[in-house]
Amino acid sequence: MKNLAYCTDAVLEAAEEQREAAAGSAPKSTLRTASEAFSRDELKTYFAKNVAHLKGAAEKSLPQQPEFAGRLTEIAVSLDSSSPLLDAPGTLDLEDLSAG
Repeated sequence: MKNLAYCTDAVLEAAEEQREAAAGSAPKSTLRTASEAFSRDELKTYFAKNVAHLKGAAEKSLPQQPEFAGRLTEIAVSLDSSSPLLDAPGTLDLEDLSAG
């Protein structure tokens, strides 16, 4: 759960930095670096790893805490549903990933 919260915070911070850089008069090379804080492959790998961790935790907690296991599964499904956004053409909007 802490990894998921950290990922969400990091994505939101990167999106904020990108927004601030776009509003300012930073050189194009700086804007490009800010917009590529996380590569699509890095995000796919990170998300897949955390989906697997969440599903594993849900399986382990199912016998004793079925309601908690259900919430973990919902979170895993929500995170996994962000994958198509990573495959979409064009500029990756990190804010779209945090809204899912």
